[in-house]
Amino acid sequence: MINKERAMNFMRLHWFDVGLGLAFLTGGIVLLNKLNPLSLLLWGSLVSLFLHQFEEYRYPGYFPGMMNTVLFSSKHPDRYPLNTNTALIVNVYVGWLLICSPPCLAKRFFGWRSQLF
Repeated sequence: MINKERAMNFMRLHWFDVGLGLAFLTGGIVLLNKLNPLSLLLWGSLVSLFLHQFEEYRYPGYFPGMMNTVLFSSKHPDRYPLNTNTALIVNVYVGWLLICSPPCLAKRFFGWRSQLF
């Protein structure tokens, strides 16, 4: 059985690495299937989000410190206000859910307007 605390620590520190893996997996699946242009655009948007987040948080990874220093003038730019917990919550639980739902649910609920919301 997986230790929940250990799994959470892994996700907190490596969610952007998981996103890179998902970008390659999703991109490969999309390239192997014949999709209509709208589906291709929606899935491509998800892949680009994964790659963008990897670029911001891992390579070169300057975004959290730069945001805390420049935007918020934090005295602790490595921890406040953007830290590993807030980055995980905002990017994975909110960002991935919102950007992943349109390609998965586009035809069923939203039609072509799915990416607008």
